[in-house]
Amino acid sequence: MESEASIQLSPEDRARLEGWVAGRNTPQKLVWRARVVLMWAQGAGVTEIVRATGKTKRTAYRWRDHCLARGVAGLERDAPRPGRKPPLTAAAIERVVNMTLSEKPPASTHWSARKLAKAVGLSHSSVQRIWAAHGLNPHRSPAWRLGLDCQ
Repeated sequence: MESEASIQLSPEDRARLEGWVAGRNTPQKLVWRARVVLMWAQGAGVTEIVRATGKTKRTAYRWRDHCLARGVAGLERDAPRPGRKPPLTAAAIERVVNMTLSEKPPASTHWSARKLAKAVGLSHSSVQRIWAAHGLNPHRSPAWRLGLDCQ
């Protein structure tokens, strides 16, 4: 179980947190963070904080630790999160296009999106997006449609 570390607040910090709780235009996530920290500072236990705020124990401990590490100002900002995945490189796109146009998969007449994705190391949806952007339809190529009986 986690230790019940208490938070020591200066009078200025306590006034700031109480102002956030009482403020009518304060974002709600900031209000409940301030309430959690104020309750820790008053010596409340985690069970009491959970009942009063409706948050989980993990959340109560997280914001207590966050306040201990960064101070009251640290409550205003969320932790940075990773951004979106980087787009496909030009080399990866070129490799998909070249393999689609010039190579045949083993024991098949044409590439499926899933087979090519596995061979290249991408997702099948990425392969489908590349094919759509380049107007490629490997399952409709004339070489595949013409069988021995059609010649």
